[in-house]
Amino acid sequence: MVQVGYAEEAKRAAQRTFLPGSEGGGFGQNDAAPPTFIAWRGQEQAAYCLEAALAALAVVAMQALHVTKREAPPALRDLVAEVRTHVPPVDESRAIAPDMEQLVAALRSGIYESGRRPTR
Repeated sequence: MVQVGYAEEAKRAAQRTFLPGSEGGGFGQNDAAPPTFIAWRGQEQAAYCLEAALAALAVVAMQALHVTKREAPPALRDLVAEVRTHVPPVDESRAIAPDMEQLVAALRSGIYESGRRPTR
């Protein structure tokens, strides 16, 4: 259910941003407020939804490995270790929302601070 909610929220946030009407409302005025800030907020919300959905998927996969007592494939071991530092395996009922928020923040930090930004 959470994944569906994130998908719907991301879909709404990612819709195109229309040019707002002129601020003066008068005829002959041809300037318009830029939609940049509105569009930026939308893409930020859509990005957060994607990051949260991926974090939830990572936790579910990590928990499946834990429950079945299997090791992650070598290519995923670093990711599983990162996920487990923020969201330890669940062995008894507990709230994991605060841990999930930390994981989402860590994933976002890894995206923006990875040094893989495009060059001009």
